[in-house]
Amino acid sequence: MKSIALTLRRVAFAGIAAVGCFSAGDKDGDGEGGTGGSTQCSGFTPVPCVCSNGDTGVAQCNNGRRGSCVCESNGGTAGSGNTGNTGNTGNTGNTGNTAGVGNNGGVGNTAGAGEGGAGGFFEPECVPGAFEPCSCSIAEGYNICHPPGVWGECACGKIFAEGDDEPGGGGGAGGAGGGSAGEAGAAGAGGGDACTPVEETCDSADNDCDGEVDEGYVCADDIVRHIVPQTRGIYLLGTTNDGLCGYDALQQFWPTVSDSYYDGFDCEAERFLFRRSDYEIFYSAEGLYQDTASGSDPDTLLVTSPCGQTVAQWFDFDANSNLHYQCSDTVRRGEAATLVATPVTRIVAVLDDGRIIATQNADSQYVVYDPAGGLTSTFPEAGTIAGMVNTNDNAVVMGNAAYLTLLRDYNSDIEVMVFRLSESSQWQLVRRVVVASFGSNVIASPEGTVLIREPDPDSSGDDRIVAYMADGADFVVWREADSPTVKLDDDNQLLPGPQQ
Repeated sequence: MKSIALTLRRVAFAGIAAVGCFSAGDKDGDGEGGTGGSTQCSGFTPVPCVCSNGDTGVAQCNNGRRGSCVCESNGGTAGSGNTGNTGNTGNTGNTGNTAGVGNNGGVGNTAGAGEGGAGGFFEPECVPGAFEPCSCSIAEGYNICHPPGVWGECACGKIFAEGDDEPGGGGGAGGAGGGSAGEAGAAGAGGGDACTPVEETCDSADNDCDGEVDEGYVCADDIVRHIVPQTRGIYLLGTTNDGLCGYDALQQFWPTVSDSYYDGFDCEAERFLFRRSDYEIFYSAEGLYQDTASGSDPDTLLVTSPCGQTVAQWFDFDANSNLHYQCSDTVRRGEAATLVATPVTRIVAVLDDGRIIATQNADSQYVVYDPAGGLTSTFPEAGTIAGMVNTNDNAVVMGNAAYLTLLRDYNSDIEVMVFRLSESSQWQLVRRVVVASFGSNVIASPEGTVLIREPDPDSSGDDRIVAYMADGADFVVWREADSPTVKLDDDNQLLPGPQQ
């Protein structure tokens, strides 16, 4: 069992001489094995690379790491067979002897077969998850890009981007039905029919006798709202050596699967985070760690008493890179005094403006605190969502807004509910989607896609990641069985990072 009192440290990947994940084989896709400067580049721009047939291709640079080399054709040219040897001339017979017999001509070698593919490569029309407006006879809508990069049909009147006019509602909730008028009796006092409260259902009636009809999200709703284009990638935490510590790896799987990955972390690394301001990687680890990938000591995030240099694993940064972290069940910022003294279970995210999203009450509620530590919002309030709900540790922050999920069990269905915490700390429903299982981890991308890591039914002992798209389609977007290097283990974190 790993300790929950952990030390935060960081690893900066830009400008280093060698990268751990390229320590063997052709992991950068440039047709060259081994390590060396060929894997290095700057920023996030495309860079030239050498294809296996000698042509020049293009690779995407991601924060100092080059991805796969995209080539026009990697097919080899068939080799020509060698020409057969000319037969030797027969020897002249000696007098009185039989004439010599000439040797047979040499047999030509078999023509060499070309190596590699037949040439060409799939060129996607779009990046999965992207959306664009479209029109149809019913209403305006959006096209959603499906994996591996093909536009789907126009989803009309069901998808609304942030800033669009909200979908027209069906009117306000109907009032509670009035009790039957009492008939005049001998005593002159008739009573109205009593309302017996039962569980609320979607039937246009006030089942629970609270004066509202069909509240608590009891009716089906396939409308998707408040989505924005994705500018961040979603990563999985895996391993390059299953069962052994010190082999953690972070690999992007959404919107596209990256061939490269980040590794070289401490053996006791637990919770990972890409800082949004510069995409440096931070994580929790027990004790200090010598970074063998870059060859330099990592920075320790120094915090004040009573936490000292060991803090709980839940932390995040605002837009000014101010560290927010847990000290036991309280929240602190940098070296300042306690910011939030009200007990919290864990910090989920910190917005750019310094608002803090945390969980409390045995993880059934999100709480939001302003930059000064004052409570601004609690969600959901008791009784406002029917069924059993639980919060989720994952959030995708987009500036001063964040996308979070509730996991709900209601009416024999399990459902992921996605909400947007707005700039004014309002909770806005984004979408609801019934899923096969919650798996071991759930995260919602800002363009409306829900991503779930779950057991792979086609490969015993392996996992896969399924994407539930905003237009209702679903796709398997990553399979452990198909991943050549990065596998999954008990560290099942899904997290946002730079888009490759």
